[in-house]
Amino acid sequence: LRAFYDENTQDFTRPETKTITYAWLTPDMIVDQIDVDEDQLRALYEARLEEYVQPERRLVERLVFQTEAAAEAAMAGIEDSTTTFDTLVEDRGLSLADVDLGDVSEADLGPAAEAIFALDEPGVVGPLPSDLGPALYRMNGVLAASETTFEEARDELTAEAAADRARRIITETVPQIEDLLAGGADMGVLAERTDMESGRIEWNQETFDGIAAYDAFRSAAASAQPGAFPDVIELDDGGIFALTVDEVRAPEPIPFDEVRDEVIAGWETAETEAALVDRAELLAAGDLGDSGLPLETDSDLARDGFLEGTPPDFIETLFAMTPGDVDVLSADGDAWVLRLDAINPPDATTDEAAALRDAFAARTAVEMSTGLIQAYTQAILDGTGVSVNQSALNAVNAQLP
Repeated sequence: LRAFYDENTQDFTRPETKTITYAWLTPDMIVDQIDVDEDQLRALYEARLEEYVQPERRLVERLVFQTEAAAEAAMAGIEDSTTTFDTLVEDRGLSLADVDLGDVSEADLGPAAEAIFALDEPGVVGPLPSDLGPALYRMNGVLAASETTFEEARDELTAEAAADRARRIITETVPQIEDLLAGGADMGVLAERTDMESGRIEWNQETFDGIAAYDAFRSAAASAQPGAFPDVIELDDGGIFALTVDEVRAPEPIPFDEVRDEVIAGWETAETEAALVDRAELLAAGDLGDSGLPLETDSDLARDGFLEGTPPDFIETLFAMTPGDVDVLSADGDAWVLRLDAINPPDATTDEAAALRDAFAARTAVEMSTGLIQAYTQAILDGTGVSVNQSALNAVNAQLP
C-alpha cells in the first residue's frame, strides 16, 4: 500500500489551501429580529392578489383560419367526424405546441370567452373571433377558481417581508462596515461592532461547506492574497462578507494514515484492472468464441460515433485497426477485448453524406473567396509605392517654431 501511495502521490495530494478568516451577514441571521406590521402585510397581499386569487381558467388551443367560410367548413368536418382538430392542425403544417394557449381566464379570451367557458367538458367550439381572425377553439380541461385568503398567506407573507427587510438592513449596513475596514478593523472587530459573524476556514478548490457554498465567496477566496485589503462583497441571497487570507499552503501530499482507505480502494482498482488486462490478453490470443464470455457485436460504427459502455479510446483504437486485428483496452477497473471484423466504405448516397458534401463545399467556397480577397488586397498594397509631397512637408516645417 505504501509503495502504491508513493507511486501515485498526485492522487493523494491536497491542493493549494488558504487559511481564511471571514466575517459574514446573511438575511437568515437577522430575520428573526425583524417585526412586520399588519399594514405592510396587507399591502404585500394586495400587490400579489393575482397570485393568491385565481379565477376559473381553461386549457385552450386555438386554430386560426383566413376566412370565416374556411373556419365553418373545418368545424363542419369535426361535427360530422370526417376530420379532427388534430388533423386540421397537422394539415396546416403546425404542431399542437403552435396552437396551445395554455391556461387562460375569461379576460384573456375576449369575445370568444363566453362560448369557451360555457363548455363543462373538453370539446371544440367555433368559429369564434380572435385577434388574428376567425378561429376554432379546443378546450381540454377546466381549472377551478382558487383563493388563498390573507390569513392563509400570512406566514408566507411575513417570511417574505421579513427577508426583504433583512436584505435592506444589510445593504444599509455596508457603509458602516466599509468605514470600519478603512479604519483597520479585522474580522473579529466586525463581528463585535456589527451583526456580522466571524469564522475561519481552510479553503481550497474542493471546499464547498458553509460559506464556501456561495460562488461569490469561492471566487473571492481564489483571487485573495495575504495582506490584501478586504472588500465587502455581496452574496446571491442578499448577504455580505469580507475576508482576509492568513496563510497560503502549497499543494502537499496528504499523510498516508489520513487517506489509507482511499489508497486501499485505488490499489484494489489498479490490481483488479491489471489482472483483467492479463486475462483479456490471454483471451485475445485465442478464439473469442471459446472464452465462455458473452460476445457483443456492433456494426456500422462511424468514425464520429459513440458506443455506450466502452472506454474513451474505443473508437480511436477501432479505426486504427485492420480487419482481423484483436486489441485489449482498459479503463476504470474494467477490460475489453476488441476484434475488428470488417471495414465498410461510406455510403455516398445518403442524405447525411449529401449534407456533409454541401457543408464542405460551402465552407471551402467561403475560405477560398476570403483568401483570394486577402491575397489581392495584399498584392495591391505591396505594389503601391510611397511618395512624399515635399512642398506640403516644407510648408508644415516652416510653421514649426
